[in-house]
Amino acid sequence: MEHTPGNMLIETLCLQSRDCDFTGRWKPSEIFTAMQELASAHSRILGAGFDKLKGMNLAFVLTRSELHMEKYPRIGEKVVCRTWAAPVMKWMYPRYFLFESESGERLGYAGTIWVLMDLTERKMVAPAALGMEIATCAEKPPLRMPGKAAVSSESAPTREYLPGYSELDVNCHVNNTRYVSWMSDALGMETLKDKCVKTLIVNYSHELLPGQSIALRTEIGEDSFAMSGDREGVNCFALSGELTEWAK
Repeated sequence: MEHTPGNMLIETLCLQSRDCDFTGRWKPSEIFTAMQELASAHSRILGAGFDKLKGMNLAFVLTRSELHMEKYPRIGEKVVCRTWAAPVMKWMYPRYFLFESESGERLGYAGTIWVLMDLTERKMVAPAALGMEIATCAEKPPLRMPGKAAVSSESAPTREYLPGYSELDVNCHVNNTRYVSWMSDALGMETLKDKCVKTLIVNYSHELLPGQSIALRTEIGEDSFAMSGDREGVNCFALSGELTEWAK
């Protein structure tokens, strides 16, 4: 792990079996896990890590993500990951990611938006609550701010789902990576043996707490997909993306 003078964190990951799917390639949910861990590690280096924020009754939570993959690395290959924070915009903390092969080939990139949450009130709070500025990087973002996910139609198939123990994280809500897993499960092996996720946008609107069930509404097209999750008539998340054939 290297923290550059320009406030960028660079870490090389060697993909293990736990990171890959049945095709031997990096799973979308594990890409999101890598982004989560990189963001956490970099925030700690920049003086705003999990332990410090917990002592202030605060936490960073993800509200939007947008991932673009150009080539999926395989098990045993190394991925050079770069992440950096961009200047705060109102109450939003943008953070970007770049994934490359050892030879420097671009594999993919992503943008995320984080906000501060009060752990007691479970509400977003202004950056002033942190009492410090987070050092940013002058690197040009690989994309604009993460976009808005398409919402699946009201007529799309719906099923009720109750998240379990393994889907909760240290902030005691369903972890952001699990929504990506739900979509991958919905796409299934028949789709994912021939096609991969090219783009993926996830919008997180309301957290899902222990014991709370969610109605998952899913639409899968020839080269696109969308999933929305509602609880008691309130949208908790929406995600959508594009599929493309695996590179030969």
